[in-house]
Amino acid sequence: MNHTLLNTLLLSTLLSSAPSMAFLKLGEQSNQGLATLVGSGLLETKQHTTLINQVKNQLPISDQQAGGGVAALLALANNQLPQQNQTELNTVIPNLGQLTQLGLSTTNVSPSAMTHLKDVTNVFNQLGLDANMIAQFTPIIIQYLTSQGAGSSLVGALQSMWQ
Repeated sequence: MNHTLLNTLLLSTLLSSAPSMAFLKLGEQSNQGLATLVGSGLLETKQHTTLINQVKNQLPISDQQAGGGVAALLALANNQLPQQNQTELNTVIPNLGQLTQLGLSTTNVSPSAMTHLKDVTNVFNQLGLDANMIAQFTPIIIQYLTSQGAGSSLVGALQSMWQ
């Protein structure tokens, strides 16, 4: 997660320098658009970090285990939910693809490969987590999603999927 924040800050610094502004012909209007883009990226990173920290703070696990476990469960959801629920999930967690990609990066598993609960179990094993930990992750993720405005249809679908 810190890598994303660092890249965002570096990009914003680079693009806002005078030579870049002149080279890219960025003016006042572009500055506002760039500030909005950077600000929204930082907000999404903060939301991702909040979810992962909630899991990490409630369970005796590392940052990597929390991020990987959350990513595996959300990637499965994103791949298997009906379209309406998938759209809502991507609204509740903006830039979900980035979260799942970064979270699974240490496992060398693609988010698109998460199609069954056994795939999540395999990721948990790679992270040094017992498969029984899935049942400890899910209520924390559900609680977070509910706090972000997830509806009962999405929550019910996730609870069924993650059992």
